[in-house]
Amino acid sequence: MSSKISRWIGLVGIGATIALFQPKIAAKSLVTIADPAKAITEPNSVATNGRSDSLSERLRQRDESGVKNGFNRGISIDRLATVASDMEVELGQKVAATPRNRALKADDYLASATQKYERGDIQGALADLNQAIALNPKFAEAYYNRGLLKDEHLNDVRGAMADYNQAIALTPNDADVYINRGVLKAQKLNHVRGAMADYDRAVALNPKSALAYYNRGVLKAQNLNDVRGAMADYDRAIALDPKYAEIYNNRGVLKVQNLDDVQGALADYDRAIALTPKSALAYNNRGHLKYHKLNDIQGALADLSKAIEVNSNFAGGYYIRGDLFYSTGNRSAAIVDFRKVAEIERSSAVGLIAQGVIQTQQGAHSQAIYLFNQAAKISPETGDIYKYRGETFKQQGDKAAAIRDWRKAAQSYKNTNQSKHYQMLVKWLRSLDAGE
Repeated sequence: MSSKISRWIGLVGIGATIALFQPKIAAKSLVTIADPAKAITEPNSVATNGRSDSLSERLRQRDESGVKNGFNRGISIDRLATVASDMEVELGQKVAATPRNRALKADDYLASATQKYERGDIQGALADLNQAIALNPKFAEAYYNRGLLKDEHLNDVRGAMADYNQAIALTPNDADVYINRGVLKAQKLNHVRGAMADYDRAVALNPKSALAYYNRGVLKAQNLNDVRGAMADYDRAIALDPKYAEIYNNRGVLKVQNLDDVQGALADYDRAIALTPKSALAYNNRGHLKYHKLNDIQGALADLSKAIEVNSNFAGGYYIRGDLFYSTGNRSAAIVDFRKVAEIERSSAVGLIAQGVIQTQQGAHSQAIYLFNQAAKISPETGDIYKYRGETFKQQGDKAAAIRDWRKAAQSYKNTNQSKHYQMLVKWLRSLDAGE
C-alpha cells in the first residue's frame, strides 16, 4: 500500500533541508563577520522552505528508498486509470476521452486530484479535494491531502492546520497526519511543544516510521539542544531506513557541531553522497568539513565546486567556496563567488558585506562603501554592515562617519544580545575617541 507525501524538517528551514554550516570570512585587518550564512536561505526547491529537491523529485527518491510517499493511499493504478477516463483527466501523456457513465463519488475526486497534483495543477487538485469533501464530509484522506496542499503550496497555515485537525479527528490513529501537523507546528508556528507531542504520537502509533524519528531528532537538535536524544532518534531512523540520505547528512552535522566527531561526520557525509550523488547539501557539508576541520583544501574545493555544479543556484556553496578562495589568497575568485551569492540571495546582505570587506582591504574604499550602502538597504538592522562600513570610513580619515556607524553597530549587537561583538565595538569607539 502506498503512503502519502509527508514533509520533514531539516536543521535549517524545512522540508528535506539539511543544515548549512555557519561559515565566516577569515578577514585579516577587519574582524570576522558574525555568522554571515544565517542570512543565506537554502536555494529554492522546496524552498521552502529551503528544500533541496522539488516535491516530485523527493517523491521519486523516497519511492526508490522503499518508503513510498504518494499523494493518496490505497488507490490502485487501475482505479486511477478508470477515474481519469471518467473525468477526462490527463493520465501520463494522454487525455482519456471515455464518456462519463456514472455518478462521480468522493474517492473519484480524490483520484482526480492526485492526477492533477502530479501534473502540477495545484488549483485543480484543490478544487477536486473540495468537491470530495463536499460529497463526503467524513473523508479523512481528502482533508489530509487538502491540508498538505494548503501548507506546501498555498501558504495557508490556518487552513492547513484545520484540515490536519479534522483528519486526526476522523482517523486518530493515522501517524502520517501527526507527522505533517508536527512539521507545520515546528516550522510555521514555532510551536515546539506541540510539534514534539505530535512526533511522539506518531512514533507511538508507528514505531517503524523512520520519518517520525527523523523529524523528532531534528526538533531535539534544533530547538531543544538535546544532542543525545537527537542522536538516538537519528540512529533509530537509519536502522529503520538505511537508505534515507538526509538522516546521514543531519547526523553528520550533529556529530561535527556538537560532538566534535570529525571522522564520524565524514563517514555520514560520504554515505549521504553515495546514496544521493546529486545532493548539493551533502557535498557542501563535506566540503566545509574538509576545509575547516581536516585542512584538506583541495578536497574541500572539489566538494564545494561539485555542490555548485549540482545546483548552480546554491548560495551556500558559493559562500563557503568564496571563503576558501579568500583564505588562500585568491581574492578575485572570492569576489566572484560572493557576487554570485548576492545575485542569488537578493534578500540577503551577506554577499554584499563579504565583497565590501575585501574591497576595503584592497583600498577600494568608494566601491566598498557603495556595497555596504546596498547591504544596508536590504538589511538595515544588521550590525556587521555598520561595523565594516565604519572601518572603511576610518581608513578614509572620516572619523565622524566611522563613529556614527560604529554606534549603530554597537546598538544592533546590543539589541540582538551579541555581547561579544557589542563589547568589541565599545572598545573600538573608546579608542577612536581617544585618537588612537
